[in-house]
Amino acid sequence: MKKNLLSWFLLILSALMYGCAFIFSSLWWLTLIFLIPLLYLVIHRLGDSCEVLSYSEALVWSSVSMLLHLSGIGYSVMKSGPSAFCFQCMRLIPLVPIFCYVVFLSSTWLWLSARLIQIRVVCELGPVRIIIFIEALALYFYAMVHWLMCVFGRCEGYTLIDPMLPLARKPFFLYPMIVLDHFISLSLLVGFAALCAVTLYFFRHAQYKKMLFVVCGSVGIVCLWMSLAFWMGQKIQAYDPSNVKKVVNRIVHCVGFFPVSKNTITDACEAMRDHFTKALAAHPTADIILTHETVCRMDLLEYKQSCARAFAAQALGRPAHVLIGAFRWNGDMFHNTVYWFYDGVLKNFYDKRHAMAVEERLPWFLQNAFFKQVFFGKLEQITPSKETRKVFKLSDDIVCVPYICSEFFFNKKPDEPQDIKARRYTILAMCNDMWARAEFLKDLMALHARFKAIYWQRPVVYCAFCRGLFITPAGEEYVLAQYMFPDGPGYRTE
Repeated sequence: MKKNLLSWFLLILSALMYGCAFIFSSLWWLTLIFLIPLLYLVIHRLGDSCEVLSYSEALVWSSVSMLLHLSGIGYSVMKSGPSAFCFQCMRLIPLVPIFCYVVFLSSTWLWLSARLIQIRVVCELGPVRIIIFIEALALYFYAMVHWLMCVFGRCEGYTLIDPMLPLARKPFFLYPMIVLDHFISLSLLVGFAALCAVTLYFFRHAQYKKMLFVVCGSVGIVCLWMSLAFWMGQKIQAYDPSNVKKVVNRIVHCVGFFPVSKNTITDACEAMRDHFTKALAAHPTADIILTHETVCRMDLLEYKQSCARAFAAQALGRPAHVLIGAFRWNGDMFHNTVYWFYDGVLKNFYDKRHAMAVEERLPWFLQNAFFKQVFFGKLEQITPSKETRKVFKLSDDIVCVPYICSEFFFNKKPDEPQDIKARRYTILAMCNDMWARAEFLKDLMALHARFKAIYWQRPVVYCAFCRGLFITPAGEEYVLAQYMFPDGPGYRTE
């Protein structure tokens, strides 16, 4: 009875630590040790020659951990619709099978990994079984991060459950990932936890000589990781803080939203002009206005004459680059688009190449009138563009490549043409975190921008509703000057 209770305690403790490492910023370090209770249970049962992990135990671990990780999305989906409780609950209905799918996939993978090391052929390999289980666990996390959402029509995962992500709170600890593959990094993380679990097992059974050998292995992984971190810390391109501040001082991050109709196009343009003028007046050194992903649900290309008058130097008080997130119709396709204006002239625009499942498009199994009404109402779904990613050269020292929200989060690597990628231009990540009603989700989105800046070794300008940051490849963050429209993100012109 006591052994059974201890087993459940270790399982639930591991799952809770996994979730809390992401939800609470001060507990980021739990990502280093959350697997120790689970692996201790596995190793203990291997020593007793009993079933390593039952399916019910794998199901409980997956349910608790995924409930914590996906709770923010569930809460956000509930609060994004009508305020009536019945409508909020209705919006959760499609998420239930999605949650069941994630838990089923997670628990099945864990259970099969445990069963693998109990096959007779594998059992004869002795201690090698632990290495096999470590690699199976590392592959599990890699699959969750990169392949989990294949059922929605695109091979991608949920990046905000990556065990490496919390390490971005201390950028130094992420530097080894610059030279190591993501899977290798996960293998080292799981291997460290496994060696700690084995150490505890030998200590409990008073096998001190074996314990000393395993401790040396743990120390070896730590020394390898720290050595790579120090080495890469010396190789990362250094950014002179004074030069970075000069660039940052040229940018003002404007926060707000202008819902418009055909009857309010002129009013919306005039309102944007007024607020952009005030933003430039409040920040005399700024000549670049950045917004988030969706300032207005409006085709600026169709009304570019109105925008040209609103964003001209005469209207704003001085010439300025205006990079604004909006939309564009292309035949019957509806694109999420970034427009670049300078002195009232439309210099270029870029259409988003990715659409987020459920939030921006419905997956194949929800494509019907009922769910379209529940999730989008009278709004249109986003059509991903197939065009090549563009470059916006604002000046000789500021050249950026736009990424719009989900395509920044879900891309494994930059998907620019090779000649552009080689120049390592600044990534302009224009995002929308207003949908994330849970504060920890907004925090994780900004943390992921730092993660990508380090992992991709590219400077990132991150613009969302709640945060505007310039992040260097070393993970250093500079807060952009912010101007909030009078009523904040919910400002309306009507």
